[in-house]
This record gives sequence, C-alpha cells and structure tokens, in this order.
Amino acid sequence: MLFKFSTLEVPRVGFHSLSPVYMPNVDIMNIILMSASMRACCVLPPRVWYTPSVFADDVIAMRPFEVIRRKYMNRWMPATSRLEHVLVPVCEKTYTWYLMVVDVKHERVYCLDVTRAPEHKERRERNMRTILLLLAQFFMLESNMLSFSHVSADPTTWGPIKYPDGVPSYQECDDSCLWILNWIQTEGKFKVSNLPWQHMDPLKLRMKTATKIVLLDCNEVRATVVSKADAVWRKVIRMKD
Repeated sequence: MLFKFSTLEVPRVGFHSLSPVYMPNVDIMNIILMSASMRACCVLPPRVWYTPSVFADDVIAMRPFEVIRRKYMNRWMPATSRLEHVLVPVCEKTYTWYLMVVDVKHERVYCLDVTRAPEHKERRERNMRTILLLLAQFFMLESNMLSFSHVSADPTTWGPIKYPDGVPSYQECDDSCLWILNWIQTEGKFKVSNLPWQHMDPLKLRMKTATKIVLLDCNEVRATVVSKADAVWRKVIRMKD
C-alpha cells in the first residue's frame, strides 16, 4: 500500500497506471484533486473550489440537489465570502477528460478540452450547462451570497462557454487526463491567461504526480513508504560501490 487516507487506499498496482504505457486511473486524479482542495481550504475564506470526478457524474445523472449538497458542501465546497474559481473535471465513459473552469470574479465559464471537436461540442456543453445550473444553487446559498455581491449568482447568465487560446487540440488524445493533472497541480498559480505559456512533459508529470501523492502529509503510510524507499536506495548505492 503506497497511499492511504481514511477509506481511500491505493496499492502499488494503482501507481502502475502512471507508467508511460497506461493512463492514470480515477483514484490518482481524485487524490490530486483532494490535495488541491485541502490546500485551497487552508486559505480563509476559501477562494477556490475543486470538485472530485464523481461530482460531475452525480450532477449529470440528475441526482437531487439535497443529496449532492450533503455529499460535497462541507468537504469540497465550503461556505465562503470570497469565491473566485470553481474547477470541475469531467470524465466521459471513453475515459476522455476535460476541465470546466468557472471564473466567478469575471463572470466567465471556460472549457479546457484538448479533444474538442464539433461532434462532441453539443453534448459536452449540454453537460456543462447542467453543472452550471447545479452550481447556481450552491452559489445562492446564504452562506455563499457575499461572493456574489457584484456579480450574478447564476452562471448560466454569464454568456457562452469560452474555449481559451493556448489549449492544445487533438482529434484523438490519450493524454487528456494528463493535461487535467497538469493544470490542477498548478493549484493557486492556475490562470487561464497563462495557458499559452504552459507546457507539459508527460514523463516528468507522471513522476511528479506519483512522488507528490506518496509524500502528501495526509498519506497515513508515508513514513513506511519513505523508510522502505530509503533502505532500497542505500542497497543500490552499496551495490554500485
């Protein structure tokens, strides 16, 4: 077991999905999202909400708002008077990912989609509109309304969904998950305006992601993993000597 936090456990085989011939599995993505969310919640009042991949699934499946509110409100979407961004990753059945960025401060909604194509646009925008309708209910809660003293709390009124320049475009891309991991791991430094200058090295990103997860403070088996890694490293050095 290389990662454990409460009931979430990821054994060595789960990390194998970060090797170059595979795509990172959903647990890997959600651990990175959880880490980003925990960091964001340390800033009071919170300015960014990150949602796990299952949030979009629940919304698109038309689960009742009260069910979704109880599931996500306190842990992932805490009350705030200074909300600036909401980042919602969406994973389709084909394991194609795209990232929805809700810019509260400027009343804009962006779609970061490396596999955007005419045949996908209508379906994906319909799903994003469904998510926006649900987010509006969170925004209109009394505990969050101060964030919307100068902007509308209904993001469906903010105009069309924007596709910013700088996002790479591929007809088929097995790396869509990696691009989401890349953007999420910028955490507080993430800005849509910086996208044209953001580059991704897939191999470095995979290693960075694996290392980051193992070394997270919330990893309950971190000390054991670090100790075993240190023992292996010392053995390798002795063999070279």
